[in-house]
Amino acid sequence: MILCVMLVGAVCTSNGAQSRAGVEKGSGEGLRKGGMPGAAGVVIRVGGEAHEVVVSEATGDGLLTNIVLDVDRYPLMQVVVPGMGRTCRIYAGLPGCVMTSLCTVARAETASVNLTGATGWRGTKQLDFLVHCREGDFAVPFDLSVVANKDVVLEAGNAGRASPFGASPVSSMCFVESGYRQKGVTAKGLPFDRLVPSATPDLGRYILLPYDRPNVIELATSREISPTNFLIQIPRGHYSEVGVLAASQGGDASFTLILSYADGTSTTNWFEAGDWLKSSCHVNPLVGGMERVNPRDGSIDSSNRVSLCEFVFTNVVASRELAGVTIGSDPNRWPDGEKRFAAVFAVNGRAGAPPVFGP
Repeated sequence: MILCVMLVGAVCTSNGAQSRAGVEKGSGEGLRKGGMPGAAGVVIRVGGEAHEVVVSEATGDGLLTNIVLDVDRYPLMQVVVPGMGRTCRIYAGLPGCVMTSLCTVARAETASVNLTGATGWRGTKQLDFLVHCREGDFAVPFDLSVVANKDVVLEAGNAGRASPFGASPVSSMCFVESGYRQKGVTAKGLPFDRLVPSATPDLGRYILLPYDRPNVIELATSREISPTNFLIQIPRGHYSEVGVLAASQGGDASFTLILSYADGTSTTNWFEAGDWLKSSCHVNPLVGGMERVNPRDGSIDSSNRVSLCEFVFTNVVASRELAGVTIGSDPNRWPDGEKRFAAVFAVNGRAGAPPVFGP
């Protein structure tokens, strides 16, 4: 049984200079990075190591997961916030438990926290750390890596492989990473850092899956293809919006998004993926003007008109705890009389409080 502790009041000592209180031997060596890519990092020194939690400039959030720590041996944690112009709140939690607020650290300051005194934790624990450096909601990327079923992005470096987006004879082309070169031509494609800012600031940045492995959920409209659903495991929390980053092939296409709540209720919704080539996806594309390639021979289509689009659900019931999101083609897919396809690249949520990471 895991004991989840809700913190009533933790004491953080801070000062303007960098303090070494609570720093164990070796903590300044081998900086390890975790969390969301961005520009400014908050350093957490714990367990004899220093971990940089990279904070997104767009969302102010960063996450560090799966830190195994002997709390009895290393009870002190030190947090260093750079001069990033924002005050940061630091949270920690056991997998599956509500995250505990440890302290608030002003910019360009250092704080030390006694984990045992603040939380009551003893012995070896696996911990997640969340850094929130602005007032407002949390942008939470949902992990699609377990359910992604196709690689439709040819990576730069000419050493990778990918499959066409859709199915032949409908398609022979796929997405490409920026910097891909073929016969002296450099393609403009998906960002090399895999970050796509949402048009809704509180949804933060979408983080695309690595380009050298299955990186999308591909769905088909045709009734000749068996309907499929993909359950996305999410950090449980109270969300007010869910955003989907997707594109379709062969024409605009609509599919199903099911929001499942912890109380056993659910809502079934439609979402639309705009065609990656048609003007419908150029109204407010998050990524536009890209090229595509033929993954079989590596040739570049220089039409500069491929896009990704965002579909945002605002009907999420924030008063209920959201437990899961299902993307699929059952019961809704359109047009089922044609062979159209969609690729879902990323899904983000907007949470009003720190979500629960873990099972």
